[in-house]
Amino acid sequence: FYSFLGDGELGTVRGETLRRGDAMAQYAKHVRPGYTRISAGLSEPRDVNITAYSGEEKIVVVLINKGESSIPAIELELQEGFNSVKATTTSLNHRQSELDVTTVDRVASLNIPERSVTTIVME
Repeated sequence: FYSFLGDGELGTVRGETLRRGDAMAQYAKHVRPGYTRISAGLSEPRDVNITAYSGEEKIVVVLINKGESSIPAIELELQEGFNSVKATTTSLNHRQSELDVTTVDRVASLNIPERSVTTIVME
């Protein structure tokens, strides 16, 4: 019911990772012990939660889109020293899937699927 693996009941397959397990795995893979939570904000939309962490010369941003619509063109400004951006998402239609990220003039842009957890790693 609240686990990360199916138990063979209620339509789950015993031992198969559930979506909540995928979301937690992607978070745990990128936000490691010793990382520091840093300030992060998003002006709109209000149905998106955001948190960010720094550590090991990386910045990790986690976006939770609770809304019923995807969010086009989220933009993140890359600070000096960060050259690559990768994004992974888990939603109804994605299981720890990589998202396309476009970077132009040190601004990374990506689309966030509806009802998803998306982890963005800047290195």
